[in-house]
Amino acid sequence: MSFLDDIFGLDGKTAIVAGGAGVIGTVMSAALLNAGANVVIWSRTQESIDQALQKLSPSDKFVDRIAGKRVDTGSEAEVADGLKDAVSNKASGFVTGVSMPIDGGYLASNI
Repeated sequence: MSFLDDIFGLDGKTAIVAGGAGVIGTVMSAALLNAGANVVIWSRTQESIDQALQKLSPSDKFVDRIAGKRVDTGSEAEVADGLKDAVSNKASGFVTGVSMPIDGGYLASNI
């Protein structure tokens, strides 16, 4: 491992990607996986999560480093539960590919 990997590397870190099953979210998730991070994608439906997991790890390359969680970011209760779960699992970062209301809404004010 290089000096820069030691400082900036994502090996062993876990990132939550809200909207991770969408077009932007899958690109962000792929970049994080390729940089060495573990990734948990949030999406509203299990079907979209399953499709994203298949797309992101077609040859099982990342199967042990990627997971999905059904979270509707439009629901304050679901976001709160998802964030509690992320904290208890020692997530290292949070990225969102979800569009938000102009005022930022619950998600923006609690991350």
